[in-house]
Amino acid sequence: MIMMNFDFYDIYSVIVFFRNYPQYEKNFIIAEKVKSVLDQLQVDNYISMNVVRAALREIDGIDKDYFNWIYTDNIYTYGHCVIHEDLAYKILSESFSELLICLKNNEHDRFADLSYALHNVPIILTEYPKKSKNKIKTEISSYRKKWNKAFLKKFI
Repeated sequence: MIMMNFDFYDIYSVIVFFRNYPQYEKNFIIAEKVKSVLDQLQVDNYISMNVVRAALREIDGIDKDYFNWIYTDNIYTYGHCVIHEDLAYKILSESFSELLICLKNNEHDRFADLSYALHNVPIILTEYPKKSKNKIKTEISSYRKKWNKAFLKKFI
């Protein structure tokens, strides 16, 4: 799926939530929803907005105090851009796969460390597409050292 920069900012917000609340009981379903959005095939030229928000709205019992922002759609007429870079979607999809592995294995410390390492990645992919590989490599270096040396190696 092709997304807008504001959808990437929503992914940033999700990862920051993970970083702050690594043991929240709905983290797995939240991560699954975001990954499913990232992995959807683009079948036409139409670009939907607010796809992350729409997916998160489907989760029963999601914390409405923290996730109150998902109930208001972005309707900006200025400052939006389409993220065309296929690599951006691959990096984020692989990152959410890794997050899901941590959650599935009840590795909350690893999940928290990964969330900390990843929280700036959606912003980097949006704001610095030409310099993203080096910046992301720096962001995830401590996670790689501690938990998974091969993490995102095939992309950066």
